[in-house]
Amino acid sequence: MPRMLASADPSADALADAFAHLPTWLLPVHAIAVAAGGALVAWVALRIAARLSPPRPSDSAHWSERARAFWTEFRLPGLAFGLAVPMNIAIATVLTTSPLPGRDVTAVALAAIAAVVIYTRTSGRIRRAYLPSRTLADQFRTHVVLLFLLYPTLIPLLAGLALVPAHGRGVWVGAVAVVVALLAFAFGAGLAILRLLGLTAPPTLRLARLVATCTERTGVTPRGVTIVRAPFANAFAFPTTRRIAVTERALALLDDERLVTLLAHEAGHLSESRAMRLARIAPMLVLVPIALLRPLVAHGGLLWLGIAIAALLVVAVAVGGLARRLERRADTIASANTDDPARYASALEATYRDSLIPAVMPGRRAIHPHLYDRMIEAGMTPDFPRPEPPPWPIRRLAVVIIVLTLGAWLALVPGAAWVARTEVARHLAIAVRGATAGDLAALARHRTVAGDPGGALAFARGAVALAPRRLAYRIAEVHALAAAGHADAAHARLDDLAAWIDARYGNEAGADWRASIREAIDAQR
Repeated sequence: MPRMLASADPSADALADAFAHLPTWLLPVHAIAVAAGGALVAWVALRIAARLSPPRPSDSAHWSERARAFWTEFRLPGLAFGLAVPMNIAIATVLTTSPLPGRDVTAVALAAIAAVVIYTRTSGRIRRAYLPSRTLADQFRTHVVLLFLLYPTLIPLLAGLALVPAHGRGVWVGAVAVVVALLAFAFGAGLAILRLLGLTAPPTLRLARLVATCTERTGVTPRGVTIVRAPFANAFAFPTTRRIAVTERALALLDDERLVTLLAHEAGHLSESRAMRLARIAPMLVLVPIALLRPLVAHGGLLWLGIAIAALLVVAVAVGGLARRLERRADTIASANTDDPARYASALEATYRDSLIPAVMPGRRAIHPHLYDRMIEAGMTPDFPRPEPPPWPIRRLAVVIIVLTLGAWLALVPGAAWVARTEVARHLAIAVRGATAGDLAALARHRTVAGDPGGALAFARGAVALAPRRLAYRIAEVHALAAAGHADAAHARLDDLAAWIDARYGNEAGADWRASIREAIDAQR
């Protein structure tokens, strides 16, 4: 029997009616389960990362050695969290639908909040061991600033996964919204949001004077300079808007000459050609298919998922190579526009030491050159031997998390459906991981057996709303309409099905089953 059938868009009212027929205890249990699931995912991911982290060095160790250990111990849980939590949220929003009011938005928020609480506790404990002067508020500000300045694309990406429906006009509205949001962040929306949050400040007289000095040396005039209220020392360039941002900690940590060299590096980014600026923006659009994963999978199957991920990986490799060349170019500009190139190396070392960033990074595809190499190229001999890169078992971490995630969802979706033979068991399955079209279709059958034609029709319509191309669910809806006393509507719906079958397989295809369904409908009159 054919699996797919072109049909009308699903109705939110049909889903709302189906969920209204669920028992009242299911919603609070589901809310608790979603939050507990988010916390469990984060906890498991962080435990895996802790197992793969190296031993912690003593407080008297050189900062470069402490940075090696801190980088792995602090960043690996962040990577595990950033991989496991969005992956589980994405799979959940694609495979299931939450019965909570607001549905997937509410479920995603509950899971994310619980996961962030667990991650914040773990990362805070690690941070206090290495950087005791950094408070919890400092950590929170760091996450917010980095999110909107370095990783703003995560916002439309996760919003698209959670909000864009599988069918209907909402798909096109969501696609346009995702593209607009990505372009907005490419043109400085992240900095504007930080301004609204009170995390920016206008430049001080000192900073304005140093920017003027930088402009005189490099010949690059930024359109604006902003101070970011962040506890780490760094500066950021926004080539598309030709703006520079400097953190409060960088202003406090660096003297004038070293800060000017840091500004010169950012000015080097502002001097990039228009083609390079476009090359920074264009790859962001590859994230659109990932954000629209639910409608892509609903209409094209898992093939589109593979295509989207493959395209993302190819673009990531290409963009990484370009970014590395642009960073080396900016380093050259910074060193060339100072009387003593060692000042730039000294500024870099100070910022790395302050945040315990390793002097030699793991892997071969780091965007920025290694600090140790940058210091030598700038003419400054480091006062410590070249350290080994931090242990970075990213492949093992990714494999373990992906295997565990896929295994868990294989157990939760088809496994739970196989175990949930009774109506109460099916309710529990929905409470644990949300509803699928198969769940609602099974509840429709249970309601039919229980002599509740109204409930059976509501669940049958809900199943069609979630999987409008499944012919079996459409046929079940026809039977439910007839059983509920809507014979004329059942005949009309059957005519729609018959027209599709005839157009695809010929006029004689399926004549027997159509006749048997018509007899069943007439028997309900």
